[in-house]
Amino acid sequence: MILTHKQKGFTLIELLVVISIMGILFAMAIPAFRTYERNAAVRVGAKELRSFFWSVQALSLSPESTDVTRYYATVGSGISGALARKVLTDSSTPTVDEGKIVPWKPKSPVVVEAIFASKPGSATTTVPSVSIDFNTGNADGGKMKISAGGTQYTSLVIRLKSPASPLQYEVVLDSGNNTVDMRKMP
Repeated sequence: MILTHKQKGFTLIELLVVISIMGILFAMAIPAFRTYERNAAVRVGAKELRSFFWSVQALSLSPESTDVTRYYATVGSGISGALARKVLTDSSTPTVDEGKIVPWKPKSPVVVEAIFASKPGSATTTVPSVSIDFNTGNADGGKMKISAGGTQYTSLVIRLKSPASPLQYEVVLDSGNNTVDMRKMP
């Protein structure tokens, strides 16, 4: 007796082999995806911080009011969300309750690991916190002044990290060139 009907399909062994291979590939992909996620958190935090400084600088170029003399931002090491924008209507030293505060709160678990400040002719100094003034007006609009502990600096490097990732990014402010940039640490 000859069978003319041929069965089509997969055997149980073939299905188990394919499922096993897919399981192995999936198990290998999960750690790589988690590493990518952790590294992306640091990158996103650095981009958010850079964008924060850009927004403060943009506001100083086009102030919310003619009474505003400068915009002020502070950042401290070791904490996230330490940055705030304050609107100042005079040249006095800002206090906590003066002006409007807009906090920088990264969406990812990112902290400020260290802040490095430097000026021409001197070594780079690690500072615990720093303030950045963005002046308003026709001549000084958008220009930044970096100060920490009463000392004026020309450049500032804010190093960001995540507790879950070895990757680090730096946000760089240069008052001489009036630029805000970011870079990946090697």
